[in-house]
Amino acid sequence: MRGAEARSLGVLAGRLAGDMTCRLEEFHLAIADRSFRHAGPGARPVRVIHDSVASAVYGGLRRAGGATAARVARRPPGEASRVRPRWVTLRAAPWRSPR
Repeated sequence: MRGAEARSLGVLAGRLAGDMTCRLEEFHLAIADRSFRHAGPGARPVRVIHDSVASAVYGGLRRAGGATAARVARRPPGEASRVRPRWVTLRAAPWRSPR
């Protein structure tokens, strides 16, 4: 894979991650809205906390995707093919038992 192709793929992946995060956030908030609407006015404090936490988490995910795409796009052509997220180096997720 050429450096320019790797950079373009990284940028595309970052944009896709951002778009997917937006769609997931919309889906999550639609479900939460329906649930909180039926819970009544007593659930208002819980909803405020829920919406604040959800907004912070989804915002962080969007920023991380955008930062990754920008980082990949700035790499010199020879280095772009060696870009790997840090989590790729993990052998297995800690919550999964070995096979």
